Parts: sequence; C-alpha cells; structure tokens
Amino acid sequence: MSEKTKYCTNCGQQLNAQDKFCPYCGSKQPIPNQPVNVSSNDRANSNESPSIPKQFSRYNLNVSIPEPKSVTLGGDFKKDRILKYRESMGFTKMPNIMVYTQNNYYKKMLLIGAYGIMFNKNNILCIEDDGLLLIGINGFNHFNGKNSFIPSEKINSIYVSSIVGVQLSITIMIDGKNMNLLAPKVFAHCPWQKENVNKLRYIY
Repeated sequence: MSEKTKYCTNCGQQLNAQDKFCPYCGSKQPIPNQPVNVSSNDRANSNESPSIPKQFSRYNLNVSIPEPKSVTLGGDFKKDRILKYRESMGFTKMPNIMVYTQNNYYKKMLLIGAYGIMFNKNNILCIEDDGLLLIGINGFNHFNGKNSFIPSEKINSIYVSSIVGVQLSITIMIDGKNMNLLAPKVFAHCPWQKENVNKLRYIY
C-alpha cells in the first residue's frame, strides 16, 4: 500500500491519506502513523460483539423499511414490497434469484467477519449480478432492517444440495469461510419460493 493510500477501518473502502472521515460510510478514521487500538470506551460501547459493518459504498442498506410497515404475519413477503425495499437501497435490476432462507448457524456468523449476517436467523437471499443481498427478517416474518451485502469478489463458491427432499442446503464460501443456509422448497408466505428454489438448484 502506498503512502497516499489507506483503507476505511469500518467498511474497507480505499481512501485518500488525508481523509478524516470515510466518504462511503461516514466512519471517523485514525490519525496517520498512529497505532489503531480498541479503547476501553469502544469495548464498553459494544455490549454483544465486535462491530460488523452493514454499510457498503455501492448500496445504502440502512434505508427505512417501506411504509406502511406490515403487521400481518408474512406481510413483508409480497414480491412487490421486497422489490420496493431493494430499490430504495439502490438495487435497480431484478434479482437473478430470490429465496427465503433460514440460518441455523447464525451464532457462528461472526467468523465470517465484515460480511457476516449479524444475528439474523431468517433472511431473504437475493442473488444479484454483483453479489449477494441478504434482507433480514424477524420472528414475525417482517423486515428487521438488518441487511447485508456480500460483493462478488468476496465470494469463492456457492454449493447447493437437497436435504431429504424438503429443503436445500446452501453453502456459500466467503473469503475461505463457509456460510450455511437452509431454504425450504415450499414456504406458505412465499408463492414465489418453489420457482426460485428450482432455479437455484438448476444453476448451482
């Protein structure tokens, strides 16, 4: 790395040496030539785990959940509502594949570092042209605002296999570490689930 180049300590984007704040995620940057240490105050402000960035320069993942917020079970699984939410984040093209997934290994996701899924147990996985978008879903099947985007350059492989004929196992290798998801082949709230699961199996 040249003397005139540095990288954001939060989102990893390349910055100019004189940048005091990241123009992509807004995080304050350390003073040049000063060691980067985690202070006791930083640790006190992180009650559960190390900070994992959700915001990347390409998209705004922290946009507000579309109004009106759904109150019915599975109300956020309407295709047009999901696409509207994606569009507000900056995604302009239709996703190649969109499936509901369950993450039975979510407590281990910190191992994937900055590209983990935080603590989401349920997600809508959108396979985009330039990466993977995971839209967080809570226990009532509503958007929870915890979204992640994994750029294509960080994805080593995607492997899909069938489990007892009722769901798919999706293994995504990110920077050499596996993220494991399960996708039911049929899901009551997602009339589009079966079609997309079949497409996922065919491609991967």
